[in-house]
Amino acid sequence: FLPHQGLIIAWGALQSPLSAPAHVVLVLSFALSRVLHTVTYAMGKQPHRAIAFFGGLLSVVGLSVNGLLGALGKK
Repeated sequence: FLPHQGLIIAWGALQSPLSAPAHVVLVLSFALSRVLHTVTYAMGKQPHRAIAFFGGLLSVVGLSVNGLLGALGKK
């Protein structure tokens, strides 16, 4: 899992989100998680770094589900 993969998934999910407000919240939480991960990495803080990483990972999973359900629901 690399940071740019989350951005690619966010862009793909933007094409057909099930919920646009959920998409915005998930993108913002992904961005915040990446910033927190970078800061905690620079400070050498554990487990804060891992928590930030998994926050970003959960955001990407949410973006994927939101985009997939939106794409499958389109007619």
